Amino acid sequence: MPRDVAEVAGYVTAFLLIAASVWCVRRRKRQLGDDTWSGLRAPRYVFQSETAKSVGTAWTGKEQSGSFTKAGRSRPCNFYRLPGFMDQNDVDHILKHVQHKASYATCADSVDNSPSFEYYPFLKGRWMESDMKDRLNEFIQKRLLPYVRERYACNNAAVADVLVRRY
Repeated sequence: MPRDVAEVAGYVTAFLLIAASVWCVRRRKRQLGDDTWSGLRAPRYVFQSETAKSVGTAWTGKEQSGSFTKAGRSRPCNFYRLPGFMDQNDVDHILKHVQHKASYATCADSVDNSPSFEYYPFLKGRWMESDMKDRLNEFIQKRLLPYVRERYACNNAAVADVLVRRY
């Protein structure tokens, strides 16, 4: 379990990144028409369990959970997926907005030195961009934070950053 707000904020940031990455992979797969990414087959993860979940009256669905053991760790790493957690209409509006965003940072990525193509509509606890605030704030306040606070037993969890990255 997380020990403090900063650790939970990391989970929230990771959740948003994972949600965006999953969407990008799904879109790319749809374009390729199969289960490949750049022509390489990746094994599908089969979630070990699925339970009914609700976040107040804002969302009802399924929480899928899985785990794996990372090299060098003695305990398994647990992770969760919430299919349909964000409404498709909201996803479509956000995607349309970020596709036309002109101010992506192009500093070198720390892994491969390629341009990073990223920007932060929410940084250090403050909205930097009103359009994204209009699209994400209600989702964050009514769905994401209540879920994270319950899942990690941290009532004062807060979003630190929202990173949008183009791949």
